[in-house]
Amino acid sequence: MRQLKVVFLKIYFHLINLLSKEGRDLLQNLIDESYEQFTNAVSEGRNIPVEDVKKFADGRIFTGSQAKELGLVDEIGDEYKAREIAAEMTNTDLKIEPLTIGKKKKKILGLIPGSELYPKIIQSS
Repeated sequence: MRQLKVVFLKIYFHLINLLSKEGRDLLQNLIDESYEQFTNAVSEGRNIPVEDVKKFADGRIFTGSQAKELGLVDEIGDEYKAREIAAEMTNTDLKIEPLTIGKKKKKILGLIPGSELYPKIIQSS
């Protein structure tokens, strides 16, 4: 993982160096404005002072337990638990299946290259 981070940073800094000073300033302003919008949204949405949000809003990834401890989530659970809570909040019957618009999510097998051939191979065995 550390090696991946080093490669990413090398590419990032190489691309930044290709920009003119005006381009770098424009990119930095975009990043700063996005950061302010993000920290303000988290502060307002989770009722946490923005100064406290900025103490941990530095690009890190948090586990569910860490996010709960920081006040970023109310509960830890899976999709079914989230649907259960949403159904309770909206007085909706949990038996109603959600409508999926667009492409269906791939199953884990679908992420493996050539996986569409597995059912054919199994049938011919």
